[in-house]
Amino acid sequence: MTNWNTLVGFKSDLLNIAEKYIREKKGYTFEFVIEDWTTDFLRFYRNQTNYNITKNEITMAVTVERDKKKYTFVLSNPGPDALALSLNDACGIVDKLPADEDFTSFEDNRDIYKYSSIADSRTAMPLSDKVQLLKEISGSLGDNEYKLYGSFITLRVFRHILNSHIPVKHFYQSPVMLDVKAVSDKTMSTVIESYGGNDFMLFDRDDFTARLRGKIGYCRLPSTDIEPGAYDVILSPHAAAQLLEFLIMGAYAQNLDNGTSFFEGRIGQKTLSDKLTVASDPHCPELINFPYHREGSVTGRLAIVEKGVFKSFITDHYYSKKLKIPKNCSVGTNALTIEPGGKSLAELTGMVERGIYISNIHYMNFINEKETSVTGLTRDGTFLIENGKIANTLPNLRYTVKLSDVFTNIIELENRRYTIPQSQNYDNFQLYSSAVPHILTGGFKISSSSHTV
Repeated sequence: MTNWNTLVGFKSDLLNIAEKYIREKKGYTFEFVIEDWTTDFLRFYRNQTNYNITKNEITMAVTVERDKKKYTFVLSNPGPDALALSLNDACGIVDKLPADEDFTSFEDNRDIYKYSSIADSRTAMPLSDKVQLLKEISGSLGDNEYKLYGSFITLRVFRHILNSHIPVKHFYQSPVMLDVKAVSDKTMSTVIESYGGNDFMLFDRDDFTARLRGKIGYCRLPSTDIEPGAYDVILSPHAAAQLLEFLIMGAYAQNLDNGTSFFEGRIGQKTLSDKLTVASDPHCPELINFPYHREGSVTGRLAIVEKGVFKSFITDHYYSKKLKIPKNCSVGTNALTIEPGGKSLAELTGMVERGIYISNIHYMNFINEKETSVTGLTRDGTFLIENGKIANTLPNLRYTVKLSDVFTNIIELENRRYTIPQSQNYDNFQLYSSAVPHILTGGFKISSSSHTV
């Protein structure tokens, strides 16, 4: 267990300076975010440890505002002298900036999140335990042709969040992410499984390995190709999570403001399949949790789609004021959940006369964001389904679809869901996750194939 008093005392000298400026610098308001970010990052290659990196970064982001003007600066490994000097400079700079007509002051929600427990994934899953687990997964596959590649990440993030309107709030998060890709030495075909969450005790190694082993078995089926066209498709949780994230981008108030939201004018309207219920739930036990929004408001569950009806935009303090819509300070796509359906994966597969199983998405780009049209490639195992059974391997396929169609044409959802982690791969990266079932949908448009497995 992590010592909470030690965390709260982190960089108290900087907090004291921050509080002094808030009290004494009249005519100015301030926001301070002090972050202590640490990761243990294990990369494995062909069943062997490639490297393990422990990295720590301490940063401080400061925003100064006055007379509808804001100025922000960031300090790396800050000290009291550097902070005081930078604050004085910032106060001089903000005075010279032009006013912002859409100006909104800082978050004003004073609620404090109450943690039920505090744990550190880095100590709960040390390097020795990570290596042992990877050995067990590799050994249980019983397959010398497929070698394991991927990452095993533990992370600890602690932040002080303070501004002129709210007391000091303490953000704590310590998630774990396991991303395993099995690659064939003979054909270079790949399959993937992942897990990510707050509590690694929820990880089921046997289930995880069985799913990986099953996909490897499908890769040994004869290969074939298909013609472009519209198909019934089973989206794996990986693929479904990525498509859903792109769709729900349109529910952000920022995109409503800039005119690119598919959901504009649709609150309370039947917009997607009545089988689809989507929420952003940062306290869901399956997911990586987020106690506070980045601006310091306590987070909560937000219903976005209920049985196909669009319920709410994702709004922060700024856009709620600008657009005059209710503020929810949801973490949005960082914690998406889909309510499961009533069929097993085997039953979903049995419903398909001729279609495709898509394991993962290689990349995806919007063609027209407001219309939700995208294009991308499949990867990590794409399979032909015939007469209710996976029959052949397929090359990677290019798809061009409207995401609104994908989630309107839902035929059925699986009766269980999986935790799918994702990582922002830059600087002090953030881990986030979704809880998503397999989805059987119709009319999924394949435009071409790459002729590579």
